[in-house]
Amino acid sequence: MRRTATFLLAATLSLTLFGPFAQAAPVAQTDPPIDPPYTEVTPSNGSRPEGDDTASGAVAAMIQLNQPPATESEGRDQIDAAQQQLLPAIEALGAQVLFRTQLVYNGIAVTAPAEQIPQLRALPDVADVHLMTPKAQAAAEIPALISSSLTATAPSSDGSGVRVAVIDTGIDYTHGDFGGAGTPSAYQSNNPSVVEPGSFPTAKVADGYDFAGDDYNAAGTASSSIPTPDPDPLDCNGRGTHIAGLVAGQGVNAIGGTYGGPYNSSVNYSDFKIAPGVAPSASLYALKVFGCGENATTTLTTQALEWAIDPNRDGDTSDHLDVAIIGSSTPFGSPDDPDAQAVARAIQAGMVVVTAAGDGIGSFYSVQSYGTANGAIAVGASIGSPQRLSQGDDEEYTDPACFDLGSLSAQFVGNNMAVLRNHTPACTFQVGLASYRKFDEVIDHQELYDSATAEIGPGKTVTLQVDVPDCATQVDVFRGPVLHSLNGRRYSTRLIQAQHVGGSQYCAASEAASYGLPSTTTRGIQRGNATLKPDMVAPSINISSAAMGSGTGSAKASASWAGAAQVAGAAALLRGLHPTWGPAEVKAALMNTATPVLMDNGTPYPTSLEGAGQLNLARLASADLFAYNSADGDAAISFGAPVLSQPWVETRTIAVANTGTSDKVLTTTLQLAAQENGVSISLPSTVSIPAGGTTAVSVSISIDPALLDFTPDLATTTVLTTTGSTLTRPRFYVAEHSGFIQLGGGAEAIRVPFVVIPRAGSETSVSSRSLTVPYGATSFSLPQTNTGARNAAMNITNNRHMALTSAFQLVGTSPANPILTGTQQAADLRYLGITSDSLLWGEPNILFFGIATEGPRSTLNEMQFRIYIDSNLDDVADYVLINTTWPDSQSQPTDAFRFSFYKMNADGSIGNVVGEGQVNAAAAPNDSPYVDTAPFNSSVIIAPVGMVTLNVPSGQSTINVRVETRLRAVAGFTAIVDQLPESGWSSYDIQAPAIAPISMLKLSGRPLFIDTPSSTISGTVNTTALAASGGAQMLVMHMHNAPGSQVEIVNVRTATPGNDQEYRIYFPTILVR
Repeated sequence: MRRTATFLLAATLSLTLFGPFAQAAPVAQTDPPIDPPYTEVTPSNGSRPEGDDTASGAVAAMIQLNQPPATESEGRDQIDAAQQQLLPAIEALGAQVLFRTQLVYNGIAVTAPAEQIPQLRALPDVADVHLMTPKAQAAAEIPALISSSLTATAPSSDGSGVRVAVIDTGIDYTHGDFGGAGTPSAYQSNNPSVVEPGSFPTAKVADGYDFAGDDYNAAGTASSSIPTPDPDPLDCNGRGTHIAGLVAGQGVNAIGGTYGGPYNSSVNYSDFKIAPGVAPSASLYALKVFGCGENATTTLTTQALEWAIDPNRDGDTSDHLDVAIIGSSTPFGSPDDPDAQAVARAIQAGMVVVTAAGDGIGSFYSVQSYGTANGAIAVGASIGSPQRLSQGDDEEYTDPACFDLGSLSAQFVGNNMAVLRNHTPACTFQVGLASYRKFDEVIDHQELYDSATAEIGPGKTVTLQVDVPDCATQVDVFRGPVLHSLNGRRYSTRLIQAQHVGGSQYCAASEAASYGLPSTTTRGIQRGNATLKPDMVAPSINISSAAMGSGTGSAKASASWAGAAQVAGAAALLRGLHPTWGPAEVKAALMNTATPVLMDNGTPYPTSLEGAGQLNLARLASADLFAYNSADGDAAISFGAPVLSQPWVETRTIAVANTGTSDKVLTTTLQLAAQENGVSISLPSTVSIPAGGTTAVSVSISIDPALLDFTPDLATTTVLTTTGSTLTRPRFYVAEHSGFIQLGGGAEAIRVPFVVIPRAGSETSVSSRSLTVPYGATSFSLPQTNTGARNAAMNITNNRHMALTSAFQLVGTSPANPILTGTQQAADLRYLGITSDSLLWGEPNILFFGIATEGPRSTLNEMQFRIYIDSNLDDVADYVLINTTWPDSQSQPTDAFRFSFYKMNADGSIGNVVGEGQVNAAAAPNDSPYVDTAPFNSSVIIAPVGMVTLNVPSGQSTINVRVETRLRAVAGFTAIVDQLPESGWSSYDIQAPAIAPISMLKLSGRPLFIDTPSSTISGTVNTTALAASGGAQMLVMHMHNAPGSQVEIVNVRTATPGNDQEYRIYFPTILVR
């Protein structure tokens, strides 16, 4: 049976006078009950950590040279010569060169023995060696809904003369949508490894290359991880063909012929087998970077980007392609990824790059690389466009005062009819009856079959009837005022009653449109620099396009790359309309004219979910205003993720450019999407922009951290349903304040999205970094002060302004690694500390590990801490503690963070999970004790583990510990980034530690101390051990300070044995950043 503490600290401790802790009688509960920080579980093989095993054998790596990428042909030649000179040394270390690039990245991509990476890094002229994370195809398809492409609403431009690179699985250029033969046999008879005379290139697919070969898989076996390129980029997977059709397919008419135009609004495409793409006259370039396997991955995108910005390989990038679309990705991307840097370089060369933001991971900071590249247009998934169930005026004619006050009842008559009664004396409602098929019980995705609506006046009764086909699963009654087509998000409606019906048969999908964002859409902001991502969204559900190998057939797909393809087509239209526009202007035009997507309550989704909103093709042709951040040229304003202990004011400048021929005076309005108390945005009421001129608009943000209430926005669920279970788990979250700055009004308005992720911070420090304890004392106390805005005491329901400090005996330090820069500093280990709750039991029950790193992480999903424990002192790891998450219903990582404790197998692999621990020793903020322990945007973390699961041999008092860090962006968690100690183990005495900080008040049994303006760190001390070791050091971690001031080191000493006089010995000062 697990033991629980039932006593509190009875005596006040001072810095110089110490006495033993004493037990007191139980007191009445005035604080919230708190779950234990660690739970033993029945051993099982479930809950596997990502990157289960350490990479061994050959790994893919990018060798980065010192010189920046070339800007012209002469520089390219110099870099090429330097790379050639390095090749013999690289090959001598057993590495095999995959490709070399000089323009988008000065690098040599290799596969090399994992143990040779340090030697490669030490070669002359090498800046660094980056292990490459293979980029995957769509991580998870979005469950099928109802949606439609926006191609029918494209402006009069058709993309003629524009060149678009499709960097993906290739293109089936035999398909009729691209002017090919249009027969399955033409595809089947084509040899994908050679170019048959007259087969390729074609008038539509003007050029391309297969960088991969059909058997290539970057994450596959040693042989399949080596590409076998060939000149024929014929698709063997299907996704590249689907994307190409959405971007620039010509269309296939009703009789199966390739449509040749014209492309304008006068043409009715409804009877076409395949509607034209968004830019149907643009030329396509098939750059194949994937093999044929369904789960194939790639590390070849940078090579394809090099080709795209210099198609004739002469070193002159002025012939770069106009637009590139990249559908592959890896989650939780950052701008530091070498592939993302290559994307940014391609954009600097003048090519617009559109990427899929990703699917299936709705966690914060989960926007996927390559979309995290600076300047890239990262596109998330939307469901489609709003469409009313009933015909008629779109005005909401119901009295709003009645909307939430009325009383309506309904009674079903069979499966297809309902009688509705209005019991109110003065309200009139619009009501509806609908039949649909529900695809996913968890996220409530639906497909509508039939509906009926009516008005119902005070005291009146109406009867509604609908068709209910054999495949329908549910019939619902709603009240208005306005009903939109159903997708599980009942806009401006309320459910009155529902009943399930049969629905076992298959029905063909409806073509009706829907509205909203799927719950699986990826979420920003951007990891590392806290800028806004995704940039925008586009319809991505059940999007129809050309089907590989079908001749003239089509297929439907649901993924953000389908939306990204439409945005790439829109970018091609803009480049055709405005050939002098660069990538920044094209991106601004797309984002400024996007339409915000609304939630059920009529407010927009947070911009970290929808960016600037949904693609609006109808606005593109008339766009003559740009609004963008003057500092970086991006069409969004990001105020970052500040941790604020004092009031804060910051200003950004929007540049508004008028490319029209007349002066404009625009009113400015602020439309909020997510709101945090204590945050205000100010901007001028009007803006005047002369024709052909640019006006600067100041946007100021003011934040009072004392008023921040850490409120989750309406799109953020605070609990998650986990894989294979109906249980929900509390979720960690960040509080967002975001919305849109609108310039002008009506249909001509343009918008700039903005976002800030503020957190109230403490400003805590210890009273002294040197503590002397009298010999023979058994406890210590160290005062600390907190002058920051976050300083509240604990209460029973809401501790959003409670700050915490944690403390440990320091057992290991590690110097900063100069190679780890940017976001990788989050994995640069700095300090390791350990403490236990032995004060409660007389022996340790739970060990707590405190870890500090050189730089802050954005999210725990970007990295792993692996704490290896040698419990029997044989220098072999017996257990490992790893931060993991409770996976969602699609087995994707979530923000429900935890630590999982695994037993190690005899062969060194990770075995069964035997325990679960709370991150930072406390639950997520919506669970007791209702405090945000700040797992996001922090450089410190606490990991608990139960002694009962360690199986320390009887009579043994010490254990060995080693900590590793790993990064998702470095070979997908399979490579060690840093280790403490650098070799061997750190030893910790679990029975007689020199110091053991532990709280006996409020958060009893945890090394967590509440930071009020005046507070105390306390715990037990072993002066015999202190004297024998010459002193110890205490690792103090201020959990809610800003990342640059979270850590302090306190030197702890005792007097000489037998000498009752107190004296102090000062250690050299340790500088703490």
